[in-house]
Amino acid sequence: MVGLAFFPFAGRVVHSLGVRTAMRVGLVLLVLAAVAMLTWGAETPIWVVVAVQLVNGAGVSFTLVASADDAMAQFSPAEAGTGSAVFNSLRQLGASHAARQDDVREQEVDLRLSLEEPQGRRPVVRVDDAI
Repeated sequence: MVGLAFFPFAGRVVHSLGVRTAMRVGLVLLVLAAVAMLTWGAETPIWVVVAVQLVNGAGVSFTLVASADDAMAQFSPAEAGTGSAVFNSLRQLGASHAARQDDVREQEVDLRLSLEEPQGRRPVVRVDDAI
């Protein structure tokens, strides 16, 4: 939701700063937010979580708008509709692939833990064979 609030603002920033600078600003914001998330614990105040998520949303907005702007600049006006569809399809495919990889890694850890024997021997079934 935070990212959606920043999208109109991010569009103006991208056009005023340029694609490269806006992308760099967005990536720096994302790194700062990720580093701040590493410090979270059970006692972290909600205002810190909200503030970090605001920074994260701004970073996502800047990078997404900058990458979309750069991708669309490669197409002529007649190809803009098809180019936009391809860009969004590839973006969503990449996001779903990343989510799937996280799920596969989690299942791999669960499978390894369930197959390990008390003596510490290696599992009989390798995860690579199961996938």
